[in-house]
Amino acid sequence: MSKRASVALAAVLWFGVTQLGHCAMPAIDAVADTASVTPSASAAEPANPAPLIAVPPASVGQWYNLGAYWAPWLAGDGPVPMSGPNAPTRVAGWLRPANPKDKTSQNEWLAIVIVQLAPGTKAPCAIQATSLDVAGSGCLRLRRNADFDQWLQAAQPVLYRWVDKHGWSSLPRAWAAYRVPSASGGAVEVHVLFTPSLIEPATRNASDFLTSGLPGQQWARQLAAAVNALNGAAGNVFTVPPFPFAPGPHVEPEAALPDMLPAKSAASASAPASPAVAEQILHMPAARPEQK
Repeated sequence: MSKRASVALAAVLWFGVTQLGHCAMPAIDAVADTASVTPSASAAEPANPAPLIAVPPASVGQWYNLGAYWAPWLAGDGPVPMSGPNAPTRVAGWLRPANPKDKTSQNEWLAIVIVQLAPGTKAPCAIQATSLDVAGSGCLRLRRNADFDQWLQAAQPVLYRWVDKHGWSSLPRAWAAYRVPSASGGAVEVHVLFTPSLIEPATRNASDFLTSGLPGQQWARQLAAAVNALNGAAGNVFTVPPFPFAPGPHVEPEAALPDMLPAKSAASASAPASPAVAEQILHMPAARPEQK
């Protein structure tokens, strides 16, 4: 091949590669669990030890791996074990996309799950138990109307601002949290912000109304059992318990109230088993540039 032909061929190949680079869309990788993704990390930073997150199957929408962060301690109740953005943190979110047939419909975060570690620092639960306590120890808390009267913003200001800054806020929402302090120092805490209907059954009469809070309390105990299964150790997997009234793919029938144990009984609370086939969690796709 002559020198002139070689130069011409190289020019053609270079043009083709650059055109493909402009046309290609960013790939979206599906993973079996929430693998470590630290958007703000640099090569000099240590690996983030926050536990991975396993999620229940979703009939509508999609669970997304929202990444690993070095974040401030988010809980607003109980002693704060550290200052600054030094808590290993991992986040997963369940997103229901907007209905394309409904112009008023918007993307909705059905659930945001946040796992944080306080390594080597004492982080006891709140000293005084409140009406939000499910187990009476101050470690397991549940509020069904978290944004009513701006409660979340006032009681959990760091959590409120951090979630809102990342664009993960959808209203209305409930809040559940559980902290496991270690006697030798350190703690693990999980926050879940979610649509209240995920734990609330349909009520048809006064009897249903009086017992409508039991499924949520039972789910909160399952959440606590799942956090206890971590035992405060890094590298484990936190398994989110299935929500009792998760929406179906098409018509959402009124959910019947399941048989529940009395509110004070925690005998049936156990950590959910890890699924045989892990739910596929996608990374959030990058925003596409506007076409001119």
